[in-house]
Amino acid sequence: MPRGRRNASTPEVKEKVSTSLDNNNNIKDSLMDITRFFEVSLTVNPEERSWESKFRDVTVFEEIGSMKGDISRDLEGIKFFTVTNSELKDTYRGKGFGLLMYELTIKRILDVYSDSYFNSSTSLNSNSSSTWDALVKKYINVEKIDDHYKVTRFKKYL
Repeated sequence: MPRGRRNASTPEVKEKVSTSLDNNNNIKDSLMDITRFFEVSLTVNPEERSWESKFRDVTVFEEIGSMKGDISRDLEGIKFFTVTNSELKDTYRGKGFGLLMYELTIKRILDVYSDSYFNSSTSLNSNSSSTWDALVKKYINVEKIDDHYKVTRFKKYL
């Protein structure tokens, strides 16, 4: 882990890796635990009413996913951040990393813009639908409304 990069809010994921060295420095099969650390960086462009997040595995200095979206306001001036596109590298799919990317991105947006909501788009593929369904099961402030999902801000939750 690079010095100075990890803080208390950097999530970690424990994982088993199946390579190591024998006494002659030859690679052999075995299992060992490693801890990986992840972060999200958020860029908001108010002029274009858009946002983008980059999801990184800081353990190996690699960008592994991203999310993009639009920003709108209702009549009362409340901001709505809507995800319009999300991508995750194939090797990270089906392992919970997409859910982690969504959680970190939503948390970052709602921490910075506490008077806002976060929405899914109305057109979802099977990967994003399963991620949103997992968010609904995990957090009480995520709900499905007709053809999209909505996250509202509560202090103790996502």
